Amino acid sequence: MLGYFSILLRSVLVGRQYRNHDLLDEPDYAAPVDVPEEQLPTIAFVWSNFGPYHVDRLRRCRDVLSGRCRVLGIEVASSTVDYPWGRHDDQTLTTVKLFDGSYESISRRRRWLRLVQAVLRTRTRIVFLCHYEQIDVFLAAVVLRLAGCTTVLMNDSKWDDKPRLLWRELAKLPFILPYNFALVAGDRHRAYLETFGFRTNRIFQGYDTIDIDRIRSLGAADLSVTFADRSFVVIARFVAKKKPPRRSRSLPAVPADSGSSARLASFWFRTIGNGSAPPYCQAGN
Repeated sequence: MLGYFSILLRSVLVGRQYRNHDLLDEPDYAAPVDVPEEQLPTIAFVWSNFGPYHVDRLRRCRDVLSGRCRVLGIEVASSTVDYPWGRHDDQTLTTVKLFDGSYESISRRRRWLRLVQAVLRTRTRIVFLCHYEQIDVFLAAVVLRLAGCTTVLMNDSKWDDKPRLLWRELAKLPFILPYNFALVAGDRHRAYLETFGFRTNRIFQGYDTIDIDRIRSLGAADLSVTFADRSFVVIARFVAKKKPPRRSRSLPAVPADSGSSARLASFWFRTIGNGSAPPYCQAGN
């Protein structure tokens, strides 16, 4: 999955305009060159704070683009209310943290000013931004676009996430205008941006990727357990926007769909995660 993400990333890196040619023909991002890292073109990924899968993506991009450009991770704050990640300990990554403390406790004005300063100070050519609907991110995207940066929108939104009002959706159009490209999760996310007039050949898929090998190494699973004896495991954040009640109603139907009614009677659900909302399914262990 991370390899797919890297291919799409290199598609964005070919220049200010998308063209159908060898993705590595662009002079700035051609074969690796023997120059100090600080002299290479810089691309930056900006997230509210770093979770394990953000670190996965930074590592993969660094490895794939080694010698071509410098990959920088910009972490706005140490923590957020919805994402209580632990701190990553990868000292091989090039990262910048803008603030200590919670993301929500920092004013929008301070966030966008510090972000713009960090991107310009590091001479970043391409910047990947999420949360386009937030005013501080919008202002930063406008300023950075005017300063000559290529701006890339990272987005997971789609039409069926929640009930949507037409006037509210139309109000989002100005917030999307500062972006040259978009990196999204899949087809439905692409369709969502296309509705706002975002050009199809500037939308790339593959955003929601993780390091599968890392997940497997953490699990240390006992593969001798037969499939029929395995539990149904939900790993998620138990927060309201993930709609736990709706999902808990759908889970018991999963085993029945496999054609085994007997299995449904003995099916165990396991929920792993954190948050203030009730778990998806109270049954099980």
